[in-house]
Amino acid sequence: RALGLLARMSLVAVHPKLDEPPSEEGWSLKNFAQVGDYSSPKLAKIAELVSKRPTCGHLVFLENTVAHYWLREVLVANGIPRERIAILNGEVAASPLARQRIAEAFTSATPAFDVVIANKVAYEGLNLQIRTCAIYHGDLPWEPATLQQRNGRGLRQGNTFDVIGIYYVLSSRSMDGARFELIRGKREWMAELVESAASETNNPAAQTTRSPRSEERRV
Repeated sequence: RALGLLARMSLVAVHPKLDEPPSEEGWSLKNFAQVGDYSSPKLAKIAELVSKRPTCGHLVFLENTVAHYWLREVLVANGIPRERIAILNGEVAASPLARQRIAEAFTSATPAFDVVIANKVAYEGLNLQIRTCAIYHGDLPWEPATLQQRNGRGLRQGNTFDVIGIYYVLSSRSMDGARFELIRGKREWMAELVESAASETNNPAAQTTRSPRSEERRV
């Protein structure tokens, strides 16, 4: 029950209606317009940041697919042309070929898209880095590896920008801050673990044992 409450709190941090679908089937591309008000503080902030740099590439990560459609409407309301916004999820881009076409249209020398809104279908296998100027995390996973996969879509060799903005958009009075600190703590712990393991691996005498007899001879 506690885990269920945490999941619901994470949903409403993105948009208050995410936890109130219109039917048992949940939110989808077919019924997303029933929300009434597409905007939320978090989606409005992302749209505000994107609209400040409308001519470069923006990657926005949100796991819940209906949030993609709501954010698109908020972006359009902030002056981003609808045709310049692409969505990468299993509902809109169901096949690997469709996803690859979106990626190529985003990274082309004459790009068709300036904003890509994506979830886990874009974490691996797609190169989106060439003209990405900013990455936005509209929600947070539970582990640092997922953040690394997200950032790796744009923060990698081949990007034409020397500096890339990475934004973690956290809602006040929510679990976002606690989850962010949890991820950061895990990352630091994993870094220390890897460093410790590397030190032992590079030391031939690490974790070796001696028999009592050999110890007596050494003394």
